[in-house]
Amino acid sequence: MTVDHNVDRFPPLDKVLAAIRENPDMPEGEVERIEINCLASGDATYRVWAPRAEEPVGGYIAAG
Repeated sequence: MTVDHNVDRFPPLDKVLAAIRENPDMPEGEVERIEINCLASGDATYRVWAPRAEEPVGGYIAAG
C-alpha cells in the first residue's frame, strides 16, 4: 500500500470530540480550556484544563 503524501487526511472534528469525551480522565463539569490539534496525517492531540487546574489532561488520537 502506498500513501499519497500530497493528500491531507485531517480527522473529522465530531470524531475527535467523541474520542476526547471517552477519556476516563476527563474532568467532570466545567472546562476552563481545551486545546485540540488535528494533523494532516489523520492523528490528533488534545489537552483539557479543569478550572484552576495546574496540569491538563491530554491524549493522542490515532488516525482511523
